[in-house]
Amino acid sequence: SHTAGTGFTTQRYEQEQVIFGGAQGQMMDLQQNEEIVISAAMQQLRDPGVLIVAHGSRGKPKTVRLQLTESAVTWRTETRKKGSKDAKPKMGKLHQ
Repeated sequence: SHTAGTGFTTQRYEQEQVIFGGAQGQMMDLQQNEEIVISAAMQQLRDPGVLIVAHGSRGKPKTVRLQLTESAVTWRTETRKKGSKDAKPKMGKLHQ
């Protein structure tokens, strides 16, 4: 109940409202940030894909490109000649 002349209830209500609004605003900012990060990661997975180093039980580790298509995650090996940064990599067989 509001006590005439004190303004106590109104002032307290305004403080709660500001605190709640601030926390809610921060939650919305976090959700928007998460959506932006997820969207950017998904876009990179689609094109150009993500390079990883795959270690098997035998042989040397291989560079593999993971890529997201509409229906699957695909992968293929990539090899570059040493010292050749500009040339297109040799692409292995596409797997799904």
